[in-house]
Amino acid sequence: MKVDIKINPNIKEESVIFNLREMTPQFSELIELMTTDSRNEIIMYSDNVIRIIKLNEVVCFTTTDKKVIVHTSSNEEFLYKNSLKYIEQTINSHMLLRVSQSTIINTNYVKCFEVEFNGTLKVVFKNGHIEYVSRRYVKRIKEYFRI
Repeated sequence: MKVDIKINPNIKEESVIFNLREMTPQFSELIELMTTDSRNEIIMYSDNVIRIIKLNEVVCFTTTDKKVIVHTSSNEEFLYKNSLKYIEQTINSHMLLRVSQSTIINTNYVKCFEVEFNGTLKVVFKNGHIEYVSRRYVKRIKEYFRI
């Protein structure tokens, strides 16, 4: 593979051009990495207070009544102004994984998965918080954790 880099301090916006024979998973991941927001902080709202929370303190994001709630490692809950879809599209973090239509988890805080009697998976977090995995997302979890 040939790589050309041209540095020009006079340009208004940076750009990248790929000349590919075919799209591969590696290039897809590279493009995703380059086009998504790599912030490691998010802004939370709680009782007229705006707080900045580090992404590595977030245990999971859940939705209830069209509101996104952020659960932190210190068992606090905050209202997040954007949707789960927005989180997936803009926060570039390999530690976040969607496990249901209403939940995105931080895989660094997963203590274990428990199989319920009806076949669903329960996610138990290190701080004691519990969420459930939708059957639709079980395959994704198995692939992520290489189970």
